Amino acid sequence: MKTITNTEAKQHFDELLSSIAGGGEPVIVERDGREIAVILRREEFDNLLAEEDRRFWETVDQIQNLNEDKDPENVHADITALVEEVRSAKSRT
Repeated sequence: MKTITNTEAKQHFDELLSSIAGGGEPVIVERDGREIAVILRREEFDNLLAEEDRRFWETVDQIQNLNEDKDPENVHADITALVEEVRSAKSRT
């Protein structure tokens, strides 16, 4: 995958879009040496979103299957406790 600076992206934006629209590979845009964005065709973006959605629901199904014999109130209490633990850890960082 090609990487360009944000300055290059600004200077050649029309060519960049034309290349991507014509089937060119996605391009990573850097600012101050950090990767900040990826420019890709809308179809590729939609495919990524669909895959993320599919994996999310697959995970939900797996969790439901693993907990089908559990008391829903206990599962809820366990999840609530874990969420609070993660939030607490994040607030300390």
